[in-house]
Amino acid sequence: MICVTVSRPRHRFMLAECKGMKERGADLIELRLDALQTVPDVKLLLKDRPCPIMITCRREEDGGRSKRSEADRLILLRTAIFEGADYVDLEYDVAARVPRFGKTKRVVSYHNFENTPNNIEAILQHMATLDADVLKICTTANSQSDNVRVLNLIGKTSIPTIAFCMGPYGAPSRILCGAYGAPWTYASADADSAAAPGQISFDQLKNMYQYDFIKKTTPVFGVIANPVAHSMSPLIHNSAYVDQEVDAVYLPFLVDPDQLETFLKQDAPALNVKGLSVTIPHKVNVIRHLNFADPAVLKIGACNTIVWKDGKRYGYNTDYNAAMDAISGIFGWKEPLPIAITKDGKLDKCKEQPMAGKVALILGAGGVAKAVATGLRLRGSDLVITDIDAPRAEELAAKLGGKAVAWDKRAEVDYDLIVNCTPVGMYPKSNVSPFDPEKMNAFSTSKPLGAFDCVYNPEDTLFLKSARKKNWKTASGLDMFAHQAELQYRLFLNQPAPVDVMKDAVRKATEQSRW
Repeated sequence: MICVTVSRPRHRFMLAECKGMKERGADLIELRLDALQTVPDVKLLLKDRPCPIMITCRREEDGGRSKRSEADRLILLRTAIFEGADYVDLEYDVAARVPRFGKTKRVVSYHNFENTPNNIEAILQHMATLDADVLKICTTANSQSDNVRVLNLIGKTSIPTIAFCMGPYGAPSRILCGAYGAPWTYASADADSAAAPGQISFDQLKNMYQYDFIKKTTPVFGVIANPVAHSMSPLIHNSAYVDQEVDAVYLPFLVDPDQLETFLKQDAPALNVKGLSVTIPHKVNVIRHLNFADPAVLKIGACNTIVWKDGKRYGYNTDYNAAMDAISGIFGWKEPLPIAITKDGKLDKCKEQPMAGKVALILGAGGVAKAVATGLRLRGSDLVITDIDAPRAEELAAKLGGKAVAWDKRAEVDYDLIVNCTPVGMYPKSNVSPFDPEKMNAFSTSKPLGAFDCVYNPEDTLFLKSARKKNWKTASGLDMFAHQAELQYRLFLNQPAPVDVMKDAVRKATEQSRW
């Protein structure tokens, strides 16, 4: 069950949103009286309730906005009970001062906006003595280990318990708590009205994450990154799960570099994680924590996919194949081209060399650039690599037998293909390009040229628009993003993915984000 938090400044707005949320499928609505700018009229708010209502009036120290004296606030909560609210939320330190009355159920809650304390289980046991119908533990996660600790509180007492973490690290626990036995989780009415740090919107919980269908046995997949909130991987994978009616959920995991080993070896197995997408800043460092690495991972030096098999971690790189598939459309070769694997398990060049005699200018030298540059090199391309971080470009060029140039000299290169592996041009800064449009094709050559942009939001970047104005052939980052996700989907679930569904989900989301 999903409880939607409504925190509007006027009674009429609260009432209208209650009605609207019921029509959208809300099971329970929490009215945050501390958000009202006038004296709360509890009787009015409860009179024609469209569904069960919980009354909450949160103090400032508990993340609320109530300016009332504590005596007045408690009177308000007692009034809600007298008027027959279905639930009333009582902080654990005041629960004993608000007696039970009538049929109103008591939610006894604990909030911590700084951390997840070491004595959290003792706090739960104390709360169980306070005449509660439901217990609510809401702490702040500073790692994925905190999510594991808090989710494992559910079921520790005979009283139904809601337990999850707030903040950017806490999203997985908000989505998984029902599977652990929590009677409900909390959601905001929309993406712009979160009442607590990290609160997820009702539409996302219900429709994208399929909260109501997640079970303790549901396989969990996800993306590890830092930051992770901007990632569209949860959208693209969950859209595919919904379309194919797959029992799986894909979550965003914020993981700091110094937490990576603990997450992979302890937290992920504890959360029933079966596979992960890996992105910035973990693509390189994750390799040393694998039990097995695909030859492409070893050749490229970057891993973007992990799959658990029999308790062991297997690493792959789907960026590599996805990028080559996108670029093949520019130059007309057909992927996949046969690549030899030597006796020591390393990749050797393709038997065919469609890029022989061509020069690829690679903008950037990070994880994606490593995959793209390696693929092009194996197909015969000469490489010129540039990055704002000059030593990083020099290191990658030396590894692949290419040439490095200074970032401010990139327009002086004679190339056949430019590949943007930087985030320059990504939404919301989509009015910039990693390459000056006036300096493209500076050598005035008649040879066919190509441009590939790894940025997928927007799909049609300024860089690609500039290239097409010069009649270049282009490939977009959405092609690569969807294809690498489709390859991950196959690795995760051993079945093909609905690529068109994945692409449409990203297109709709990126269009909405620009309005």
